[in-house]
Amino acid sequence: MRALTTIALATFFTLTACKEMEKIPGNYDITTVAGTDYAAYGVTLNIEMGDENKLTGNSGCNQYFTDFTNPESNKVEIGMVAGTKMMCMDKDKIERAYLENLSNVKSVKPTATGLELMNEAGKVIIVAKRK
Repeated sequence: MRALTTIALATFFTLTACKEMEKIPGNYDITTVAGTDYAAYGVTLNIEMGDENKLTGNSGCNQYFTDFTNPESNKVEIGMVAGTKMMCMDKDKIERAYLENLSNVKSVKPTATGLELMNEAGKVIIVAKRK
């Protein structure tokens, strides 16, 4: 009986984690980065999941792209981020802070309005609102 209960719980948590991940793909506006309001900067995040998991978007000035893996439940490992090279003096700090924080994302949590992206310590470093 104990083994059956353990199997049932493991199945439940696996299915719940899969359902949570199904909510993640889509297009988002970045509203907060490291506690700073980013709503007015036009920073976006587009998430595609499938055979290839991709992140793309606008980092305030340039377009960026990368891939990611999803080794378990809401955990992510983001690949090397690349992007266009336009010069935007007024948005340079905004862009660098966003891309640095994006590179540090280790887990994702769907919310009622979008996503919370967290670092290795579990601290929310990026908040995204679904478009």
